[in-house]
Amino acid sequence: MLHARVTSPSNSGIANDPTWRPGREYFGIPFRLDYVLRMCGGTGHLGVLDIWELGWPLLRGDDPIEDVMWKSDRQRET
Repeated sequence: MLHARVTSPSNSGIANDPTWRPGREYFGIPFRLDYVLRMCGGTGHLGVLDIWELGWPLLRGDDPIEDVMWKSDRQRET
């Protein structure tokens, strides 16, 4: 199911997701806002994984995950 989570700038390690019942966990990738907005501008809808209109740039490797993944200030220093 395509959807997104919401994080707090003060604690980006915790994601809030109203889609699933409490107690469910899964892995997610935090994307940079500028990347999400660029993909939205190219397709007219939110999403970064299933962007067939642009040839699936993330899944094909045209947009390397390390370039589009959001990193906290602490992660950037290391």
